Amino acid sequence: MKLTTKIIIGIILSIFVISLLHIIIYSFTDRKNYRMTIRNKSISIPDASKPCFDVKPYRVFIFSLEQQADDEIKYYYMLNNENCGLFINPAPEKEKENTLVIPETLNDFISTQIKSDTLIVKINFEELRKKHLIQDEEFEKIKRTTIRYGIAVSGLNLYLHSSNVNIINNLNGLRTEVKNIETDSIIIYSSGQIAIDSCKAILINPVPGKGFTLTNSSAKILNIDLDLIKGTWKEENNTINIKNYTGSRDNHEMNIKQDIGSKDEVINWLPKNKDAKLKVSLKGDTAQIKVLWGDQGRQ
Repeated sequence: MKLTTKIIIGIILSIFVISLLHIIIYSFTDRKNYRMTIRNKSISIPDASKPCFDVKPYRVFIFSLEQQADDEIKYYYMLNNENCGLFINPAPEKEKENTLVIPETLNDFISTQIKSDTLIVKINFEELRKKHLIQDEEFEKIKRTTIRYGIAVSGLNLYLHSSNVNIINNLNGLRTEVKNIETDSIIIYSSGQIAIDSCKAILINPVPGKGFTLTNSSAKILNIDLDLIKGTWKEENNTINIKNYTGSRDNHEMNIKQDIGSKDEVINWLPKNKDAKLKVSLKGDTAQIKVLWGDQGRQ
């Protein structure tokens, strides 16, 4: 087997694994078609944080809600707003490196599990809701399990000071931001937005539930399944050696602007079917584009 063919197969398998993991992760979430009712109820978490966990022994971090039996779920906690987020960055001067910092109010509502080198952090929003005395007795008597009572949450800010950026964020649309991190790999699976800024890594693998932005960063390899981006897709002022994109739709569009004097980038487009299209606008310096289809590569 030729070396070129091996590389192509490796790229295809890599992106396939990303897509498969995305499916597996979200297969554990509640996927029925629900009707939401919003009644101006909200939970505001005070902005008073403190280091809570030493995370130095762990390489993978999973953030999720404390699960309930399906027939007990009545409330849905909305975290997809600007006042909430999971932030991965170096520790400020007053804080220690390799720590997870959480709002002090959540101390009694967080549980952890350890599986090998993985730290699982679960937040019990049901108990937090009860503490805030949010309850609708008439609503809870409704027997239909397809109706959810939406509660907006603000102030849920989690700070992870670690260079191990292997993250699974299943917190109801909570955005994930990574900034000023230098590491081997940045791998993030999120139900919300993903933003990476001013980072340096060998490999970047984002799997966003919503939008994705990559700015002022450098990496040898960037892998993206465009089918998984359900919002804004932005790449700006980056130095990436190899970009691997895949998708199945005909409306993928990207604008590429390379800095003058930067190394040429290789863009690999691996369509999932014959109808998939990637529209590319090139500005600035030259770029090399390889289109791979099946066992043959065309440049």
